[in-house]
Amino acid sequence: MRPFTRSTHCAITQAVFTMDTNEDGRSAISGSLENARELLSAARALLDARQPARLAYHFAALALEEVGKASVLGMRVVRSARDRDVPSPLSDEALQDHVRKLFWAIWGPTIGRDVITSKQIEEMRGLAQQLHIRRMQGLYVDSTGDGVSLPVGSISRREHHPAASNISPRTESISGVSRRRQ
Repeated sequence: MRPFTRSTHCAITQAVFTMDTNEDGRSAISGSLENARELLSAARALLDARQPARLAYHFAALALEEVGKASVLGMRVVRSARDRDVPSPLSDEALQDHVRKLFWAIWGPTIGRDVITSKQIEEMRGLAQQLHIRRMQGLYVDSTGDGVSLPVGSISRREHHPAASNISPRTESISGVSRRRQ
């Protein structure tokens, strides 16, 4: 796999936000980032109002998914402008895959900074999977042969706060790029 460099990342970012060839793609990217900002704001409001942390965690994870979706859409815009087919990791199906969108949100900040190893990619996939599983535990009652799992109290305020802190700068930094380029 070819390593991503800072110049590759800058070229992709510039192409995504300066292209006129795919207005729908650019609109979808902007919409995803705006939705991420609103979801993050809702997560913070829930915490500030002392509402269940599990619900704030869910909104924060959804915000991350929207950031990941914007990354996928951006790569699709670049490929489209170069008249290349969209590979399966960037397909319409990928936009419906919660774990894949979380992965792209997590991986995005590393693109262009360092050479990413296959081990790091697997770690990021694992983290994305853990975030998704944890969110599901905080949303749904589950009944199996091993017992019942209740979402109430499944995610503590202390557990949620680091997630919100890490999501916020990523969402806000990408959103800032989006606004400057439009």
